[in-house]
Amino acid sequence: ENKGGRNGAVGPDYFQAIGTSITRGRGITSDDRAGAPLSVVVNEEFVRRAFSDQDPIGKTVEFGGVHAAPVGKGSATIVGVAPNIKEIGMNEVLMPDVYLAYAQNPYSVVELIVRSESEDAGLPTTLRSAIADALVPVTAVTSFSDRVDRALKPDRFNPTVAALFARPAPIMSMIGVYGAMAYAASARRREFGVRLALGATPRTLIRDMLWHSTRLSLVAAAIGLGAALLLAKSIGNALYLVPGDHNGLLYSVTTTD
Repeated sequence: ENKGGRNGAVGPDYFQAIGTSITRGRGITSDDRAGAPLSVVVNEEFVRRAFSDQDPIGKTVEFGGVHAAPVGKGSATIVGVAPNIKEIGMNEVLMPDVYLAYAQNPYSVVELIVRSESEDAGLPTTLRSAIADALVPVTAVTSFSDRVDRALKPDRFNPTVAALFARPAPIMSMIGVYGAMAYAASARRREFGVRLALGATPRTLIRDMLWHSTRLSLVAAAIGLGAALLLAKSIGNALYLVPGDHNGLLYSVTTTD
């Protein structure tokens, strides 16, 4: 049972058009037409869950129940295995996908994917005129890069906001360290004068001040790291993907990062 999986119908050369290579077997071809035995391509996640990574080529999958539409009830033979493809967003959970032949399982809504050798600005107009039909309206024409950009907007927005808060942090730290050390040095000016009069060298005074600032920095770093870990613990898993729960805020980033 393909719980949480996706079923879709694709035409011949679909995987070549999107630049994805079939890892085992073959893709959907023109031989997979109406009346021919049902053929399907599954992804690697489907193979891992259903066949424990064994070779699935030639094995049969059954379709039935309310979730089988528009496939209908019946069986289909696995003819190929495709890589796991992210179709919604970068941070999506791996899903067991099944790709059926469009000629055997036509859908009412169709997306036509066209691979072009060049980025011709007039290509959308050419495509609209080529497939214009009163019964098949063209609702939108977009480039693959534009679609990817739209899909990545949420994933890009969150890091941008995080960066806006993160960038002032080192500047404020530098200003704070400089101010503290400058104040400490000016407050000890009389002491330095006495020590110079008693024979201390300028190098010794500088070394003492650097050691003093280093100790303060180590203490501050320990306090900061401890506070960061406590904050990370309170945030929990809100930043990263949790299958079945939420997608997280930052792609491939954990709270300890």
